[in-house]
Amino acid sequence: MAVQNTALTILLRRILGCAAFLILLAVSAPGLKALVFSDEKSAIDLTGEREAKITGWGQIDLSGVVLVRSPYGVPSSGVLLKGGRHVLTAAHCVAQFSSQGNKLPGRVEVFSGTKRKIIPWSKVYLHPAYTLGSAWDVAIIELAEKVPGNFAARYPLAGAPRSLPEIILRAGWGKCGSGMAGEGGSAGKLFAGLNRHEARTKGKLIHGFKSTQANLPLLLSDFDGGPGTDPFSKFAASAGLDTAADPGAGANECHIANGDSGGPVFARDAKGETVVVALQVGRIRRGADIDHRLNSSWGELSVDVEACRIRNWILATLSRRR
Repeated sequence: MAVQNTALTILLRRILGCAAFLILLAVSAPGLKALVFSDEKSAIDLTGEREAKITGWGQIDLSGVVLVRSPYGVPSSGVLLKGGRHVLTAAHCVAQFSSQGNKLPGRVEVFSGTKRKIIPWSKVYLHPAYTLGSAWDVAIIELAEKVPGNFAARYPLAGAPRSLPEIILRAGWGKCGSGMAGEGGSAGKLFAGLNRHEARTKGKLIHGFKSTQANLPLLLSDFDGGPGTDPFSKFAASAGLDTAADPGAGANECHIANGDSGGPVFARDAKGETVVVALQVGRIRRGADIDHRLNSSWGELSVDVEACRIRNWILATLSRRR
């Protein structure tokens, strides 16, 4: 009996020891969710939310952040523009379907609470400076019908460059994942989370973008998962940013993943109103990535097209007669 009790005691100690180890592991290794977040509790499905409350940001109506699907059903993101007939998105998501002879229309899905509208594309406009891999990676989808003004939100475009660094809110329909492991799963749910725009693309970061201009319309954010002792907070500097590395947005910081391309980047203007300051178009490593794979893991950089640099083209496109 004593032998049995001793054996049972040892077994219980081992179980308790393993449990303690797992608890320690869970505490010491943050579980990131994507867009890709520093705190998995921040990864909340916000599909159709008209009164979303986001920690560190406040209230926002996200119904104007739309799901874009190619003719083959491949998901990406977009933002509904003024008038409700056009959607701003990333050109690389729709370029191959932009020719006038294309007979394969894609569709845009607009969610408003529990309601959804599915609207086919009518036409696609590419930015005149766009080529695959270039910095001007923006397009406008003209819809076959107008989205009613009371069904989904509209957001004004920033009209001038912003002072950096600046806190931003990203939104998109991309995959989930973790900062340590990268993206995973499937796209098709709307997430939103914080980061900071830290620099404009200059110097050596221009190399790799197929654009002849020295002054590209790109804004950059690092992905480090939090301030203070986080070892990834200095990766931005090693990747070539021309400003000091920012400590990040803490537990709610996020990075883009596959499917988030074309999603909006929001900021607050001087009156506290929400404006679109950029469009999400890609991610780069530049030697700073924790696992040396382009998979939305810690150390990568997000690349966004600055809204004020494409605003005149957007307004001109929206004013065209059908």
